[in-house]
Amino acid sequence: MNLGEILQRMTGNYFVATNHRVIASQARTSSAYFHGADLRTALVPLSMPQRYLDAVAASPRHAEAGFMAKRDELLAGQAGTNSASADTFGQQLMNYYLRSYPDI
Repeated sequence: MNLGEILQRMTGNYFVATNHRVIASQARTSSAYFHGADLRTALVPLSMPQRYLDAVAASPRHAEAGFMAKRDELLAGQAGTNSASADTFGQQLMNYYLRSYPDI
């Protein structure tokens, strides 16, 4: 289960999501199972102690962390982690799904 980007958003980059890429050397079949909050759940930042916010600001890796490109960004040739995060759990889940199944 990938909670990385959700926790990254809610903790103001204190926890940074791990980039996940599957590089398959041959055709494969995969199946996904998603379980989570109500799709309308807002991804509201948590109240963080100032020392954690200061730690994020002092770390380029954390302060500059973005989110994985969305499907339309990938199709336009963008890559990396410069995308903005979603506002709701449902939007984030849809981003995961469309990145995994781009032919839909």
